[in-house]
Amino acid sequence: MDPRICFKLIRVIERYDFLRNENILVTWFYVTFGRKTKMAAGPNWGSLPSVLIVDILTYLSHEDKLKASSVNKRWRNCLFHPSLWNKIKFQLGFSKRHRSRFLADRCGRFVREAVVKFNAHNCIEVRESMRIISILGSNKNLQHFALFPSSCHIEWPDSNFVNR
Repeated sequence: MDPRICFKLIRVIERYDFLRNENILVTWFYVTFGRKTKMAAGPNWGSLPSVLIVDILTYLSHEDKLKASSVNKRWRNCLFHPSLWNKIKFQLGFSKRHRSRFLADRCGRFVREAVVKFNAHNCIEVRESMRIISILGSNKNLQHFALFPSSCHIEWPDSNFVNR
């Protein structure tokens, strides 16, 4: 983790007076670097206010957010706070399709900026992009939308899918 992020986290935690006497920083660093043995000796992570958890998560990269969400169920729920997912890039390639589907289902109704990138010659990716677009269509917060097909010629799915 970048030392600048660590100092920002310290400043976030210092804003909350009731945590100053807790051993929260030490426990946080143990969780971040994967040393879960010390976690039990620290404070109860379930008792942290959601505002603090979301504030901490804003300073982390997407990868570190996912690691931090494994602390407990409350952190996992805070991971999908709308302020953390203002912009999402949906890539529908084979290896990233499941991730994009999951993000569309969880965050597609509140994201503010969305980019959908797909292979226009792959019917499965075209179908999935249509599904994501339909989810984003009900999003009243969406301010920017970009669609990046691999080509201007799109392989249209069968008519049965369109009529559903």
